[in-house]
Amino acid sequence: MKKDLNKLNVCLIFGGRTVEHDVSIISCFQVLNALDKDKYNIELIYITKNNKMLQGKCLYDLNTFKKGTFKSTKEVTLKNISDVTYIIKGKKKVKVDVFIPVVHGCGVEDGTISAILDFYNATYITSSIYGSAVSQDKIYTKDILTRYGINTPKYISFNKDENLNKIEDNLRFPVIIKPARLGSSIGIEKAKNIDELERCILNASKYTDRLIIEEVVDSYKELNIACFKYKDELYLSNIEEVKTTNEFLTFLDKYQENKKQENTNRIINVQLDKSIKTKIFDYTKLIYNILDLKGVIRIDYLYDTKNDIVYFNEVNTIPGSYGFYLYESEGITFKALLDMLIKEAILKKAKESKQVKSFTSNILNSKTLKLKK
Repeated sequence: MKKDLNKLNVCLIFGGRTVEHDVSIISCFQVLNALDKDKYNIELIYITKNNKMLQGKCLYDLNTFKKGTFKSTKEVTLKNISDVTYIIKGKKKVKVDVFIPVVHGCGVEDGTISAILDFYNATYITSSIYGSAVSQDKIYTKDILTRYGINTPKYISFNKDENLNKIEDNLRFPVIIKPARLGSSIGIEKAKNIDELERCILNASKYTDRLIIEEVVDSYKELNIACFKYKDELYLSNIEEVKTTNEFLTFLDKYQENKKQENTNRIINVQLDKSIKTKIFDYTKLIYNILDLKGVIRIDYLYDTKNDIVYFNEVNTIPGSYGFYLYESEGITFKALLDMLIKEAILKKAKESKQVKSFTSNILNSKTLKLKK
């Protein structure tokens, strides 16, 4: 199909070598369906589980991924030519004005895709490598935010080769065991005693050696809020409460329906005391700026109803479905949200283009230059 030269060329990039690969596919199709086809020519780049970048008409059909057949696709690369980013497919090249990363998890969302796009001087709507990398690691994030006075449940970092006494000496049971750099509740388990703890650590360590162990908050509400910046103004969404019949929100709670029983219940614009809402709003704006985040993000909180304390839980730099549903009652549709993110990315890139990116010196011609063998 011939491209409309009056439209912006946007490219959704999704998939990748990550345990959240399939979640990325779902999110991509949600974004694809929401994009305004009257404004944008849309390209798709699918990253396989072996990190090959593919293009093809079949990628616009969700059934392709259900069947797992990609015979009509071709491998592509990116290239920067005169400060313009192109998709290179054989002898053909397609200009991309803005990339929309729709990736989740370690290996992609952790700054990997941002670094690739930065290398090719691309314009994209999500956080840079710095905010993405720090936010992907739950330990780094909490180490930083606690220095700014933001409450978190009591936690320690743990490696599977360490002695379990480290946990017993610092935390009280029950505890939550989490792979430090994963998302979508993958690998998360609760331990009520030392025997359960050992089993949970072995399971979580299948994904990564780096773990975070936290004390369980006894009585809490799980609250989520989204945030993005547009023309120097932060747009906070409604606050959502997520309920589950499980001990904590699981992968299946988030992405699969239980036909026999609804395990989850989402309450948008949950009723909370003004002081709690204010605390969440203030924390969210502070976190967005401290971590130097870009695009739309979602922050998950735990509200300790017994002790009236708001705890930061984690930040998602590319939330599932881009958190659009949290803005709908605010009058911002998914389509409008994407429009604003694309415009903001273009404005941000224009500002960055004015920055000095090189430095001229005579160091190579210096007579005192010495090279050690």
